[in-house]
Order: sequence, then C-alpha cells, then structure tokens
Amino acid sequence: ENVRYILQTKFNNYVKGDMWKKVLGEILGVGIFAVDGERWHVHRKLMSNMFSRNLLRHSADVTRKKLSELVYVFNKRIDESDDAEEGFDIDLQDVFFRMTIDITTIITFGIDLCSIQRDQQHHFALAFDELSFLCQKRFLDPFFHVKKVLRLTRNERRIRVLKEVVDEFAYDVIARKRRLSSHGSPLGPDLLSRFVEHGRQTNEEISDSELRDVVMNVILAGRDTTACALSWLFFELTRKKDVVEKIIEEVELVCGVGENADYSYDTMGKLKYCHCVALETLRLHPPVTNDPRYAVNRDTLPDGSKVPAGAGIEEDVWGLDALEFKPERFLDEKEPSPFKYPVFHAGPRMCL
Repeated sequence: ENVRYILQTKFNNYVKGDMWKKVLGEILGVGIFAVDGERWHVHRKLMSNMFSRNLLRHSADVTRKKLSELVYVFNKRIDESDDAEEGFDIDLQDVFFRMTIDITTIITFGIDLCSIQRDQQHHFALAFDELSFLCQKRFLDPFFHVKKVLRLTRNERRIRVLKEVVDEFAYDVIARKRRLSSHGSPLGPDLLSRFVEHGRQTNEEISDSELRDVVMNVILAGRDTTACALSWLFFELTRKKDVVEKIIEEVELVCGVGENADYSYDTMGKLKYCHCVALETLRLHPPVTNDPRYAVNRDTLPDGSKVPAGAGIEEDVWGLDALEFKPERFLDEKEPSPFKYPVFHAGPRMCL
C-alpha cells in the first residue's frame, strides 16, 4: 500500500526532482526519465502513441535476427577452437551489451552498429557506454556539481567530449530522417522515423534536441537494463540445472525444434515457464536498483510513517524464501501487482 500510495495515489507529491537532470543530463537531456510535471506528460503522451503492438513485433523480429547472428558467432568460435575438449572463455556480459546496443539502435535509429561481429565496437557505442558510466559516478560524489560547472576534473572534461560524439551521431541520423521525410521517401519502422513522420503529418514538429533526448532515453532504458538482466539470468542458470532442463523442454514443446521451429512474437508469448524465469530473475536482480523519489510536501504514508523529503522506505513482500531463485513462485499465478513487483515501475510512470 505504501508503494501504491507513493507511485500512484500521491503521484504529484513524489517527484524525481532535479538530481536526475544534474547527474545524467548529458545523456537524458530533458527526456522522459529526467523530468516531472507538464514536460513529462508531453513526453509520456508522445511515447505512448508510438509504442504500438507493431513496434513490439518489429522489436521481436530484430531481436530474433540478432540472436541468430550471436549463435553464428558462437558456432564460428567453436569451429575455430584449437581444442574442442578444452573449450574457451566468452565474456557473456560483453556479448549481451553488444547485442542490446545493436537491437536498441536498430529500433530507435534504424541503424545497425554491427557490434556483435566487430573487434572494436562502433564509436557511438563506446562513447555512449563511457558517458553513461562517468555520469553515473556522480551519484557517489557530493561535490560533483561544482566540479561539473568548473570542469575541475578529468572525468568532467571527458564527459563533455563524449557528449559531443554522441550528439554528433544522433543529430546526423535525425537530419537524414528529416531529409527523407521532406522528399516524401518512405521511412522505416524505427522509433525516430515514427516521430519524424508523426510531426510531418500533424504539423506538430518536434525539435532536433527533443528527438535526440527521446531516443537517448529509450536507448538507456532498453539497452543496459536488458543486457544486465540477461547477464544475471545466465548467472542463475549456471547454478540451476533443473531450471535449464525445464526451459529447454518447454521451448521444444511450444516452438518446435530444427529448421521448422517457430520463434515468432506470438509463439514466444506462450512460453509460460520461461516467463516465470524472467520474472524471477528480475525480482532478484532488478536492473534499476535505485529509482528515488522526493516528497514535494511533507506526508504520511498509509502505515502511519512520516515522510520528510528524500526518505527511503523498504518493504518485505516476498516471504522467507525471498533470496531463493524459484521461478515456480509465479507459475499458474496472476501477473504480480506492479506495486509488489515494481521492476517496471508502477502508476503513471510505469514502463511502456
């Protein structure tokens, strides 16, 4: 009830505040994850209109193709291995981050960075990763704002350089999309094309800076979170052979095997046990571990707790086996309430 109260009932009293803009402004700009109030409502409405089922199907197709590419790379490494019995090491987290940057840039920009098969990643991917890392370090530095304004440290000066690299890539893609749209050329199914075309058809032009912020917010939200979730999933699967066997059994039963296997959007949605595994992974290892809110006015929670600005609240909702990896807890159950399972947030800010 406390979570519901903060994220929904008293939504307007518990805001993100200025910290997100100050810490992550070079990445998020004034996008949906960094703002409150009317600006947030405008971005939310635009994003809600764009995230259709067709976009989800397109995303599923892109993901399936990238997974096939990943399997090809793995098989190639196996064939090239000098000692098949000895094996070789693969940094799965690096692989997942490469795969998800490709997927998110295809979905947002309509551009494939081809990170999976590159020895050296695309300059945009490298700049985006380093920029994200350096900006997030600010959360641990109480004096970062002074250092940022005065450019006192190497990290702050580096952030400005990286932002220029990221912005140059983004604005170049935006300019190309606008040129195609002005000439009446067909645009792709990617998110940026949808925004550009929507602006042209409705005469509600969205500025280049707003478009840049929209796609950067989507990339940050979709890329890092998915890569981290996949990394934690495989960490858990290495310790749960029985779960692996159940996953294989269900996939073969529902999707089939061999060349005739069906991994389409609709068929994958029937994988109930796999869905439970995903839910359990995200329950134990939520990619966004901190998403603070600040009380605009003093308040009292449903349980009677007094809330000053910046207060943290912790709830015990999963019982004595909360730390155990147990997908079966979700099997044959209704989807958990987002207020009990706020991995994808809850209330008006719930993930699209």
